Parts: sequence; structure tokens; C-alpha cells
Amino acid sequence: MTALQYQAAAESISLTAGDLSPLSVHSPVAAVPGAAASGWTVITDQAINVDEITPGCLPELYPEIAAWDRAYSYDLQPNDAEEGHGTLRVYVIDTAAHAAAEQAAVVTASYGTCYAAQVPDDLSGTGAVATGPVTMVVESVDAGVSSYTRLYTLPYTFAGEAKTNYDSVVWLQSGRYRAILDLWTCCGQPPASDFQADTQLLGARMQAAPA
Repeated sequence: MTALQYQAAAESISLTAGDLSPLSVHSPVAAVPGAAASGWTVITDQAINVDEITPGCLPELYPEIAAWDRAYSYDLQPNDAEEGHGTLRVYVIDTAAHAAAEQAAVVTASYGTCYAAQVPDDLSGTGAVATGPVTMVVESVDAGVSSYTRLYTLPYTFAGEAKTNYDSVVWLQSGRYRAILDLWTCCGQPPASDFQADTQLLGARMQAAPA
């Protein structure tokens, strides 16, 4: 397999807007031109230059062959208002053992704390102002592959109105593939069950991808 073939595999694993589940804490979204029935719209869809990837919260970054980035907006309106946002990154690591080692690092408390420090970045450039610290709880979904789920919450104000950012993150790994599905919403705490079908589909695609 060449790097370009693994890049194509990473793209094929990535969820489409139609694959994602609606957020149960919201009323059914209005039909928006270009949006899937789920209410999600893909707003970024591109390969990642693996030479520019940094370790981030990982203590050690193993060689990556390819990666794909997809971002989503929930209930995207003509004025760019949205009820939720999301990102999915799929990575192809040089060996399955190294991918498993990175997944094991995700479970550590230090990684969880490090990731929490990035959550306020979700509000950057929006005019929102954080009004308290990020809190974190571990949740559970059955993805059919190795996975770990955390819910981060962050209180903030926007246009004088108090809100809370709920950021649900699932890390998955199968073979040499890793994925990070990060979905957040401003207007209600979504149950972990909202992401069950999404993570199971991701897990099945990762298992079916070329070794």
C-alpha cells in the first residue's frame, strides 16, 4: 500500500454528513440547502499533511503515513448560525502496535487534562467569553473497536446570554488506524447514546480498511 492509497482509505473511513446522527437535545432542524437530513453539513474535507502534524497531548508521536480531516456544522443557517459543530480526524499510523500505543496514551489522566485545555479554543473568534473552568467526565460507547469517550463542559456567555458548551470526544483505534470524533453543541447536554451509531460505523469501517 502506498501513502496515497492509505490516504484514500482514511477518507473512505470518514463519516459523511448523512452518516452522523442528529443531536437529540435539539428539535428537528429546519431543512437547509445542502444539509443532510441529519442536520449536519460538511464544511471541511481535506487531506492532512502528515509532515505538519505535531504530538499535541501525546507523549510520543509515531510515524504517520496518511491522515484525513473532515469538519461539520449542525443546522447551518444562511447567516452562519449553528447549534453544533464537529471534527473528525482519521490517522494511519506506521504499525498497529504504534497505533495501539497512542490509543493507550489517550486513556491517561494527563492526556485528558491536556485535551481539556484546548476546549476553550472552540469559542475563539465567536465573540463568546468563557465564564468558568472546563470540567470533564468519562462516558461510555460501544464502538466495536478500542475506544474511549470524554464529555467536556465549559460555561460561557454570548451576546449577554449564559450558555454551556458540551464537547463530546471519542477516540478510536483498530489496527494501524486511529480516529478522533469531536462533536460539540451549545444548547443541551447530549447523551452518549447520540454517538453510538456514529462510532460503530467508524469502527466497522476501520476494521474493514486495508491493513
